[in-house]
Amino acid sequence: TPVQRGGGAVTYQNIDVTLITDEKATRSRILVELAEIQRKTTSKDWVVIFFAGHAQADTLYNYYFLPWDYNNT
Repeated sequence: TPVQRGGGAVTYQNIDVTLITDEKATRSRILVELAEIQRKTTSKDWVVIFFAGHAQADTLYNYYFLPWDYNNT
């Protein structure tokens, strides 16, 4: 929940950070963490999700994020 401070700055009461790196960044783990965010938040909450990693485009140039356990076979 944003809290207005003097001078117009906005801060937040609670900030939760989940960092998933390397071999822990599997498809199933990412989906579990996204479901957890959905479970813990309401329509009044702010959620920022940052993904950094590899992606692949299909023939229509739609890009898909590739988790650690991606298999192209």
